[in-house]
Parts: sequence; C-alpha cells; structure tokens
Amino acid sequence: MALELHGTTGVSLVQDGAGMPSGTPLQIIHATTTTEVTLNNNTETDTTLTATITPSSTSSKILITFSYHVYIDSTTAGTWRGLLVRLMRVTGDTVLLADPNSGYGVGANWNDGSDRNMVYATSSHLDSPNSTSAITYGLECRSKSGSSVDINASGYGRGGFIQLQEIAQ
Repeated sequence: MALELHGTTGVSLVQDGAGMPSGTPLQIIHATTTTEVTLNNNTETDTTLTATITPSSTSSKILITFSYHVYIDSTTAGTWRGLLVRLMRVTGDTVLLADPNSGYGVGANWNDGSDRNMVYATSSHLDSPNSTSAITYGLECRSKSGSSVDINASGYGRGGFIQLQEIAQ
C-alpha cells in the first residue's frame, strides 16, 4: 500500500493506490541470484531468476526489468550461437516477452569468430495482469546451435536480477 502525507492529518494509507497519479510506483520487488545454470542443448530450462508480487489493484500494471550474465563457450567459433530467453508469468504459465516465430526472444547471439563471449543481457516489459493475487515472474531459456552457455556464471562473480514495479493506473 502507498502512503499519503497530509499537512494537517499526518500519514494515512491509500487503499489500492486510490488517488495516486497514473504512473506512480506503488511497490517495488527486487530479487537477485548467483545460481549458475549451464545449458548445452535445446531444452527449456528455468534460470532460477524469479520474483513474486501481489498487485494492490486489478488496474495496476507491472513493470518487469531483468538482467543476467551470459557466458558462451563454443568450439564452433565463427557460427551463430547463443542464448534464447523468454519472460514468463510463471503463475498461469504465460509467455510475456518472446519472438512470436520461435517462442523465444531477448537473448544474445554472437558470430565474432571467437570461442568465448561474456555479456549482460537486459530487457524490460510492461504487464497488465488484471489481478490482485500473487504473481510470480521468471525467465526460461535454452541454448542455440549447440552452444555451451552459462547463465550467472559463479566463477566470474556475476549474477542476475529481476525487478517488479507495481504502477498505478
């Protein structure tokens, strides 16, 4: 719940974001992980990067921002290889952000002739869940072209985060 400040009455709770201007953040949830996930096939895999939020109003939108560290080690240098990722509303098993043709998107591809690449991949999405129940968001991924891919590779001191912001409407 958001707080409302009055000069004469002090602090009061605002129910369901009532009276808050559209676009005002009502709550922010931030989760991190350093759990390493290794992929070396085309199997869908959870990244362990998840967070849960309970919207205060059915009209609220949820802004999801996420970033994760990707390390690709491939002996097939010079060919397209990489990571394919999709943002999921885990509650309800709904794909939110992905290429409609492949079912994946926001991933990373390389063709630079080297056999090792590291990068932070970051993206965001605005969701309209129309719910006041707890909602869990997370990332699913798979490797591309037989690449060996590590997400949040612990040996490199890197991790990932997901941030959920409830936005008043």
